[in-house]
Amino acid sequence: RRGLGRVCELDHPLTVREFAARAAERLPSTAQGIRVAGDPEALVRTIAVSGGSGDSLFAHVRAADADAYLTADLRHHPASEFAADHAADRSLALLDAAHWATEWP
Repeated sequence: RRGLGRVCELDHPLTVREFAARAAERLPSTAQGIRVAGDPEALVRTIAVSGGSGDSLFAHVRAADADAYLTADLRHHPASEFAADHAADRSLALLDAAHWATEWP
């Protein structure tokens, strides 16, 4: 099945901090950089990604049981509400890169 995003498992778990650094190395550099919300020391094994604006896919991210979600154009209220709702289950890191950078790969 194909869709807007992808879900993948890392070969080796990384912390949120390490994953954010890896994403920053691999995506084109932009003035915005990558903004991160979540515990920087939490382990990331499963990642959801969506190029471009991705906060409309939060329900799919929750269903995928991802540890981190990398996308772009996260709006404050939808992202903070999703993070607060998801915190009851377990932590989920949100990584917000520039729109163009997430569509580049």
